[in-house]
Amino acid sequence: MKREELEKLGLSEEQVEQIVGMYGASVETLKNQLKATQDDLKVANTTIETNKAEFEKLKNSSNDNQELSKQLEELQAKYNSRDEEAKKEIAKLRTDSAIELALTKSGARNSKAVRAMLDMEKLKLTDKGLEGLDEQITALKESDGYMFQIADKPKPITPNGNPNAENKELSAEDKALFEGFDSI
Repeated sequence: MKREELEKLGLSEEQVEQIVGMYGASVETLKNQLKATQDDLKVANTTIETNKAEFEKLKNSSNDNQELSKQLEELQAKYNSRDEEAKKEIAKLRTDSAIELALTKSGARNSKAVRAMLDMEKLKLTDKGLEGLDEQITALKESDGYMFQIADKPKPITPNGNPNAENKELSAEDKALFEGFDSI
């Protein structure tokens, strides 16, 4: 409403001023409410945009996490396979060294040839060594003794002289001689 319209209605100037003042106050209140609502809308829109950006970031991060999880699983699988390979290699080395040591101790002339004659499937690696190895080596010594060095019996040390004299009794002269020495 305009002032002129109010004056055409026959209102006095004072009444027009009061109506315009009341109208201005109500319009001002509505303007303030509108401004507050617009500010709230701006804040809400900013919050929505921020949330969208964070959501996208989390979404990308989630994809990254899935990729990282996948990479972690792949690395874990590689680690497990390498660990198994290492354990097998260690067991093989322990088996090989135990066989070589046993063949050396048993006097094998050619450890490769003797090793080829061993039944590896019957050997079992334990903390104490290889089970079944001694039995197989003993059997090979009996069946193929030429593959092992036979330990020579040490020759007895013989003193000079005649240690195997047949006459163990002393002659009369020797007895007299020994008695003479005993008296000294």
